[in-house]
Amino acid sequence: MAYEFVYTSSPAGVRPGSSGFCVVACTQGLPAALSSQMEKLCAYKPYFPEYAEQASENPVSCAHCTLVCGGKTYYILSRICHNGRDYTGRSNKLASLIALERAELQEHPDGPASLFLLPGLFREADWEIRPEVLPGPLTLTPVSAPVGVATAWQAAGDAGWAGVLAESFLADPKSAAYLVFDPLRPAPTVELVHEALSLLPVERRWQVTFNTYFTSLTAGVSCHWRFCPPDSEALREASRRPGTIVLDLTAPLPEAQGGELVDFARSGERGAVAKQPVTTVTMPGEAVPKQKLKPLPPRRPMAGAARRKSQSAGNTTRVEREQPRAGKNEANSRSRAKWMALAIAAGAAIALVAALIVWLWLRGG
Repeated sequence: MAYEFVYTSSPAGVRPGSSGFCVVACTQGLPAALSSQMEKLCAYKPYFPEYAEQASENPVSCAHCTLVCGGKTYYILSRICHNGRDYTGRSNKLASLIALERAELQEHPDGPASLFLLPGLFREADWEIRPEVLPGPLTLTPVSAPVGVATAWQAAGDAGWAGVLAESFLADPKSAAYLVFDPLRPAPTVELVHEALSLLPVERRWQVTFNTYFTSLTAGVSCHWRFCPPDSEALREASRRPGTIVLDLTAPLPEAQGGELVDFARSGERGAVAKQPVTTVTMPGEAVPKQKLKPLPPRRPMAGAARRKSQSAGNTTRVEREQPRAGKNEANSRSRAKWMALAIAAGAAIALVAALIVWLWLRGG
């Protein structure tokens, strides 16, 4: 099931007694614990202050992340924008969020960015703020947004950079890439993300997290692709980490260097790896579904020689010596006893001769 969640400053919210920044709309049945976690994703820092002439040009944050709540993984899509002044005259924001369960992902194989291309899905600044509990369930229209040549990246300098971004995620899913944009000349950030995601295998697209206006990282939330203004603190921190990918979209990008995905982005072709069906991926902290396993057939006992051969073939690190046969052991024992008796007799004879010599010497003296 999918849930809608709207957060802004209002004289009243859906919760009794709430006001100021609060939840003003949500789908009926939204779990309280999930609602509490979604509130933490609603931070927004306007680039231009409310009194500036460019206040209406503030960047819009379109983001995707994951939350684990109650043993389930939720895929959160958020659109947060500057929203003028609130009822008290303070700077306001409007956060419109959609939470999807895993079952919904099958309907959206093009990935999370494709849903931002669906008109009317998210509440925008012209939405009339009024507290309401929205009837459920929320049904999302499947979006088909196939990508050929990465034209948004092509306009930025080279379509191949979409492949660089995709390959960096596949090489190290824990790494972050930074993309610099000019707030006064907004780049088609959602399209850039969508084109890069289209190069990934279908089952990997919903694993990528991103934010088209990144200012800071929320605790417990990852963000792989981060779009930042040139003078942002996040970008300054990234510049101090060697090896971090930083793409400057404020100037034409040079020719990209990379592998197969770079070529796919330029040609519009997609390899077989990007056309695989969605598979189940368990996220950290999520309850792992139990699977029924077929019982193994009973093993038949093997003869001694065959058993030794099987054990030897299946274990390359442990070597066991074959024990000698019983008949050979008995012959060896008799041989050792015979030689021991001869040695004792020889020793006794030598001692007797020595004693006789000493006795004769004493008598002669």
